[in-house]
Parts: sequence; C-alpha cells; structure tokens
Amino acid sequence: MIYLADPNKFVVAQGLRLFMDNTAAVSWGGLFAMSVIASAPNLVMFLLAQRHFVEGIATSGLKG
Repeated sequence: MIYLADPNKFVVAQGLRLFMDNTAAVSWGGLFAMSVIASAPNLVMFLLAQRHFVEGIATSGLKG
C-alpha cells in the first residue's frame, strides 16, 4: 500500500472525498461536475470497446 501525503498526487476518488471533507456545506453541483469529468474517460473507453465485449460474451458459450 502506498501512502500519499501530497494532495496533488491523490487519485480522483481521494480528491473527491477531500473536496467533500474540506467544505462545511457540500457543493453538490461542483461534486457532480467533478464526478462526471472523472468518469468520462471510462465511459469513452467502454463505448469504443463495446463491440469487443459483446462479441466475447456471445462467443463464450460456443464449443470447439
């Protein structure tokens, strides 16, 4: 396990949690915007590889 003391090197999930902890009143709009931006690369990669995922699932039940 790696311990990071520098907030500039935190992963996205840690940064979002730090954003919630540092503010007395949580800015839900800002938190939602950061969450959408953080999940956008995963969504793009899924959409680009979706054809391969479906093909793998469809051919996994075939024998020989």
